[in-house]
Amino acid sequence: MKSEDIFSGKKEIIVEFFIGILFVVGVYYLFNIVKDSSSPVTTNTAGASSGSSFNNLLQDLDKDKINLDEKTFQQSNLFGQMKDFSRTILPSNTPGRDNPFNIYVTPRSSN
Repeated sequence: MKSEDIFSGKKEIIVEFFIGILFVVGVYYLFNIVKDSSSPVTTNTAGASSGSSFNNLLQDLDKDKINLDEKTFQQSNLFGQMKDFSRTILPSNTPGRDNPFNIYVTPRSSN
């Protein structure tokens, strides 16, 4: 009886191994079918020219450096109409724990 149990266990492992191999081969086969059935690659001259025009645009933008002087903002009417909504943060009387990463232990109350 023991010999039959050993062989049946080995048979299960072998069957599972072959099922796994078949699954991997099937997935590989499906990906190759999808890749092969795609439409053939065509060259698009408009796309190539738009790509080169995009590169030209990037080069033109790289040549034009943006200069942010204070004079530019001070002379603008819109800059003068802006309002400052900032708030000052006052120092707190309770700064918190010395090390916030320490384990927090609650003090036991004496009853």
